[in-house]
Amino acid sequence: MAPTPPPSAPPTAAPGGSTPGPTPRPVCDICGGRGVKVDAVAGYNCETAAGEKVGDSNTHPAMAFAVFNTAADCLTAGHSWNAYTCEDAARFWAEDEDQWNLGWTCQFHQDFWDWGGEAGGCCVAAHDDDDDNRFHRGLVESAGVWSLATVGVTMTGIAIATFANLMQEQCALGPTIIFEAGTTHPYYITPNLCTIGAHTYSSKKTVRDASPRKVCRKYCEEASVKLALKHVQGLTCYCKKK
Repeated sequence: MAPTPPPSAPPTAAPGGSTPGPTPRPVCDICGGRGVKVDAVAGYNCETAAGEKVGDSNTHPAMAFAVFNTAADCLTAGHSWNAYTCEDAARFWAEDEDQWNLGWTCQFHQDFWDWGGEAGGCCVAAHDDDDDNRFHRGLVESAGVWSLATVGVTMTGIAIATFANLMQEQCALGPTIIFEAGTTHPYYITPNLCTIGAHTYSSKKTVRDASPRKVCRKYCEEASVKLALKHVQGLTCYCKKK
């Protein structure tokens, strides 16, 4: 979802008096076949009393018509600041992947909505046989202290997360993905460590790419030929052993 697109020019009559229908525009599934978090708040837009959209919390530098992009700016200007859901965003881009003729592609939207917006991503994570977080959730989401009765060990906080990551054979503490606006490859990870069990892998150079998942994959491959992308959680990259 984003500001309402400007009206298009009326179709031109063809020779003989018939009017051709509009040329079909590409449609886009922002989640690429995965589920959409339908009720999650994806962002906010600024709307005038006349119903014109003049701002969006998920604005892009190319959206010159989006002027009031924060609640403070919008409300100070006397407009209304309204929430829209991930379902709204999915429906909006499904109609046309390049609503304002800015050269945007479906891949552009998929890369953004995989992680971005107020919801921190509008798409349900793709299931991977090696990416099953049920055990991790069972540890981390349990209230208070989780007890390993079989070995008489009690753990809290970071110890729980570290143990869960060890059991899943993924980085104990994944490196942070950094965003830098204004470049074609805005996501990057600096040289960093990934420890899985007793083994620590190290990347030697900064890697960049167009989306969090892509840059995470690059980092894992840079750190070791033995590693591959496990998953991305927010802006944390996790690798797994191949």
